[in-house]
Amino acid sequence: MKRFYVLTSLLAVAIGASAQQDVQVAKVPKDHYKAVPKIRQAESMPEVESQAIPTVVSQSHKFNPEAALRMTYYEEVIGLSRYDLQSNASVQNRLAKTGLNMSAGFTFSLQDVDYTDRGTGYNYYGNDESWEEELPYERLEDVRVGWPSVMHTGSGKEVIITHDGTLDLYMVSRDMNSGDDWTQAAIPNPSGRDLIWPRACAGGADGNSIHLIVVTEPIANGGTEYEGLDGALIYYRSTDQGATWDIQGEILPGTDSLSFLGYTGDAYYIGSNGDRIAFAVFNDFADSYVMISEDNGDTWTKRTLVDFPVDLYVVDTGIDLNEDAAAD
Repeated sequence: MKRFYVLTSLLAVAIGASAQQDVQVAKVPKDHYKAVPKIRQAESMPEVESQAIPTVVSQSHKFNPEAALRMTYYEEVIGLSRYDLQSNASVQNRLAKTGLNMSAGFTFSLQDVDYTDRGTGYNYYGNDESWEEELPYERLEDVRVGWPSVMHTGSGKEVIITHDGTLDLYMVSRDMNSGDDWTQAAIPNPSGRDLIWPRACAGGADGNSIHLIVVTEPIANGGTEYEGLDGALIYYRSTDQGATWDIQGEILPGTDSLSFLGYTGDAYYIGSNGDRIAFAVFNDFADSYVMISEDNGDTWTKRTLVDFPVDLYVVDTGIDLNEDAAAD
């Protein structure tokens, strides 16, 4: 908490210092603001309709429609799904890019109720600099799964990890830009508990390690406590692109029941830069923090981002920090 007050004080000093300086603000007459007509689409991209770009036109600067057109963003539909819950909370690695090769994945289903066809919808952007023409109309896996994490390894594989919503995690992989069939495998579950909502990334000096965090199923979703946590956040690592897993289901120090009551779905994100691996955890009524490893997951350091003032707080039990018998 002290760091927060120091940062606030520094910001106040900085703002106060800048307020002492005289700043000359140019006044622009109202008649210099003019409406800009809608830009006509360039002939090279007739299928995309540009939006009007508001601007200020002064006597000394003319509006350049070609420059504005170059600043316009375009989108392309690369997949369809009727399964709207792509994430419960934070983002997931749904895109992976190596050179011109890019893999895209999402939770796919074309059904309206039970979503029995749910799985990974996939599209690929290759060396020909275009997405696959045919949109995916079936999942990659042969079982009902969801929540894909997409990654490329250093040796040129594309890997996607999902959960089946009951017990197992699944991994599909193949050589990048090969068009080969996908190889499917289940990831070991040493805890014997349901594992849901995975997040994974590729890392390591050679890019061939896979780092995975996932939650054991909380009580509200039909699970039970694990190691004193109502939804335990556990860590996996493979150093051979998922062929074997040398770390399985580990609760890292500082993330256990001594500090937390449990974790909810998708309230975390993992990423990598070589041997540096980091994942952040975002809590409502508990500390939010980041775990950082500088040695490809061998050891970890915890850094608190937001220090919630009450440890192991049970929601809706009231907070009275100054002990005046009144809820703060």
